[in-house]
Amino acid sequence: MNLSTFELFKSLNNADGSIELSNTELIKLQNCLFDILSDIDSFCSKNHISYFLSGGTALGAFRHKGFIPWDDDLDINMTRKDFSKFFKNFEKAFPGKYVIQSPGQTEDYFLTSGRIRLKNSAYVTRGELDENEQGIFVDIFIIENVPNNKLLRKLHGFFCLGFGFLLSCRMFYKNRKSYQALLSGSQEAKKIFKIKNTIGFCTSCLSASRWNTLTNWVYSLCKNEHSEYVSIPSGRKHYFGELYRRSGFCEKDYLEFEGLRCPVAKDLNDYLTKLYGPDYMTPPPPEKREKHLIFKFELPENFKGKS
Repeated sequence: MNLSTFELFKSLNNADGSIELSNTELIKLQNCLFDILSDIDSFCSKNHISYFLSGGTALGAFRHKGFIPWDDDLDINMTRKDFSKFFKNFEKAFPGKYVIQSPGQTEDYFLTSGRIRLKNSAYVTRGELDENEQGIFVDIFIIENVPNNKLLRKLHGFFCLGFGFLLSCRMFYKNRKSYQALLSGSQEAKKIFKIKNTIGFCTSCLSASRWNTLTNWVYSLCKNEHSEYVSIPSGRKHYFGELYRRSGFCEKDYLEFEGLRCPVAKDLNDYLTKLYGPDYMTPPPPEKREKHLIFKFELPENFKGKS
């Protein structure tokens, strides 16, 4: 049995208390996300920090020259070295505008990817139900160095997968009441929930924060900034499914995204094929389009967006 809940949560269309954004609201959300991206791009350019469009955002740039029409989030990739510089200085450059969250460093933050949140806004998905910070966000997936030695690479990958899974189980146990309600309509989901919740109970001798810190430490074990391969253990395909040659992944090409010239991986075809399969240029049918379960959506009072 596949115990990953990524696809399960993505395939949920409704749940008690969730809302569906109208087309007008979705466009406003995308405009807000684009404004955040514009600030990120400006800051990174001025401070010599590299970032890359990732996931559906990279696919949107390649296929649509902007957002995938139904997309309700925005993702970027950043090496751990660049993310460290970004984390230390981004908030200072935009005082009072953003909160940046980092795995292993931000208190009561349990994801293994980073997030930039817009203050005085709200975008609450199933992961933010119990969080203090609930602003509209951009995800930052951290690119990790990978050992050149094949055996060490396999060991590193094994431990990354193991700790990532145990953290996921620990979070299931922490959020068991809300997750049980979300997954109650599927028999397969109920079985997965029971298994992960049981494992989560067994790992509850350590706090979720402690598990997050340990997982982040395992992800970042390789310090070789010139390794042949890199990986994104926190990505949708995890360590081995997101293993890329540094030369093709950490070197830049550029694509238009909503009129902004943005960096993408040089070997974008390899990246998109690994994430979405060889037919990634063909949009999926409506019933298979990924959307988040949203429980609250609020734009800042002074936000105008595009006309």
